[in-house]
Amino acid sequence: HCHIGSQVFDESVFEDSVDVMTGFMAKLKEDFGFETKMLNVGGGYGVRYVDTDKQIDIPARIRRVAARLKARVEELGLALPFFLMEPGRSIVADAGMTVYTVSSVKRIPGYKYYIVVDGSMADNPRYCLWPAAAARAAISSSRPSSCPRIPAAATISPSAPQGPTTIPWPPTITV
Repeated sequence: HCHIGSQVFDESVFEDSVDVMTGFMAKLKEDFGFETKMLNVGGGYGVRYVDTDKQIDIPARIRRVAARLKARVEELGLALPFFLMEPGRSIVADAGMTVYTVSSVKRIPGYKYYIVVDGSMADNPRYCLWPAAAARAAISSSRPSSCPRIPAAATISPSAPQGPTTIPWPPTITV
């Protein structure tokens, strides 16, 4: 078993892992007579959290990795092992979203907005603990009169323009 990390978007990383691991399998066979019956190359295919993240065709990638494994074991004179990959969150990440209700907005002119929601860091610690991007969208079709227009950069997208841009109400959501 090996694990190369997570959020892997690179085309060749798992194929390179197969090369390294089959080389290790050949060394085990040569030095100790041990034939590996199973190979797990881990996982970590990337998840598209924002539109700028690459789209990945996971089934096509798995076929390429499997073809590389078959070629390598034939080249090294090894038996084809039982092959595993761990796609992890890449197969479930699009299955849901977190929805918060905005209870109040505090604006400090010329500085920033503070938006109070009915959630906490415990819901999504990833974005609080390190610089991670995520797509955001307003999903309400009505705005209470007490809720001011909020700059798009605060609620829609990490790549939204900074400055006085405002969200039209009701917002338009593009999926």
